[in-house]
Amino acid sequence: MTWATRAPATGPAVSDMGAAAAGGWVEVDVTTLVKRTGTFGFVLRPTSSDGLDVSSNQGAHPPHLVVDTLPAP
Repeated sequence: MTWATRAPATGPAVSDMGAAAAGGWVEVDVTTLVKRTGTFGFVLRPTSSDGLDVSSNQGAHPPHLVVDTLPAP
């Protein structure tokens, strides 16, 4: 998949991360979006002119997914 062949975004913006430090990490809380079992996809779209660099699982700095769960009521 590439930016040109990606599926279109289907929902509104969830968050504006603002400025991020070069070489740093950002954290996105998607708790309000993931309310059931299933497959979810998220678009990271830069709105500034200075770009956005991300890494894949095979890259030097792979992304991390942290899942915090609560016991069923």
